[in-house]
Amino acid sequence: MTSIASIYVPASLGVLSSRTATTCARRTDGALLCWGNNQNLGTGRHNVTGGAGFFCDRRPLDNSLWCWGNNEFGQLGDSTTLQRTTPVQVEALASDVSSASAGGNHTCALKTDGTLWCWGQNRSGQLGLGDTRNRSTPTEVTALGSGVVAVFGGAEHTCAVKMEESGQSLYCWGLNGQGQLGLGDTHNRTTPERIDFDDLGTGVSVVSLGAAHTCAAKSDGSLYCWGENRFGQLGLNKDDRERVLTPAPVFAGVMSSGVAVVYAGGSHTCARSNDNALWCWGQNQNQQLGRMTNGDALQPFRVSAPCN
Repeated sequence: MTSIASIYVPASLGVLSSRTATTCARRTDGALLCWGNNQNLGTGRHNVTGGAGFFCDRRPLDNSLWCWGNNEFGQLGDSTTLQRTTPVQVEALASDVSSASAGGNHTCALKTDGTLWCWGQNRSGQLGLGDTRNRSTPTEVTALGSGVVAVFGGAEHTCAVKMEESGQSLYCWGLNGQGQLGLGDTHNRTTPERIDFDDLGTGVSVVSLGAAHTCAAKSDGSLYCWGENRFGQLGLNKDDRERVLTPAPVFAGVMSSGVAVVYAGGSHTCARSNDNALWCWGQNQNQQLGRMTNGDALQPFRVSAPCN
């Protein structure tokens, strides 16, 4: 039997609703399997990312991007707002896509020349184009120029890592009502703005965006989170559960080996430490933290029996 190499559920949505009750898994032979709600379900393969009822798949053989599912806001990038039950190529990007990330109802793709292109819903400025108009075709985020090495989509905000002379810096834009942009206020941004606080600075290696919070790991293994915290999803061990407007260090005394990968869900967060242990914290209403009790966790705890 062929085993599963990876599994995907929309991180920006946390617990899936009936509208987006779809799961996809990557087999070790490279095939992509999807199941669940078939309203927006189709077929694809290789490198999948998904949002609210839609998926996009980068095919490494030719660096093309194919999307399918819900297209109400033009998030499939095919110049229409027609729902697609089978993958359609994002032709405007040709075969130059190095990676892609889907937010709630928007999509961004990084081209091989280091430029960033976004499309779909833009009511909070999450496309980074200086306005709030939706786009049904990819449009370059010219404010970032080239040198972008990674992009990450949240519910209505977006972040990107850019290589600069001082190192890898993090830029964020879009919805900011809970401080999820990490810029010290709650004002939305329609263009990318660099997170330039001493605690985070450069050296960002891994980023993940939840519904209204953001987490970033640095190359030294330290982890920072910011934004909404009413469920303890920032892992700061603060009883007041107040939102945090700038990057704050996660209570990581137990994760002594440092963080390798972080995954932000809708209102919870998990991280894999460098010793391959899995840690989770935040909302646990549906036992999404991997423990049987339903209480929220305000600081990271080790999941005793993670899936292999």
